Amino acid sequence: MKWTVLTLAFGFELAVLGLTGVWAWEASPGWLTPFVPAVGLPLVLAVLWGVFASPKARFPVRGAVRWVFESLWFGAGGLALAGLGFPWWGVAFWLLWLANTLARGTLDPGK
Repeated sequence: MKWTVLTLAFGFELAVLGLTGVWAWEASPGWLTPFVPAVGLPLVLAVLWGVFASPKARFPVRGAVRWVFESLWFGAGGLALAGLGFPWWGVAFWLLWLANTLARGTLDPGK
């Protein structure tokens, strides 16, 4: 069960990066300008994850701050889906992430 939950968690992380890249591409005007936001937004999100939330984070956040950070970070994936025209899928994405995270037990405010 542990590996399933951890694999899903990693899948959600990758999905956020992919979804925000696709959203940034679609939201950008013109045919040449989408490259910068489509690469830049997922890159910024990946750096934030690496610095604050990864297992080897330089400045790991804990407790309620981690809850807020992860909710916003994964919420970006849900918002990207909504921005692509799939608002209910965006809500479902965030709720599935939340259920998986609660199953992992990583958002315990006492941690």
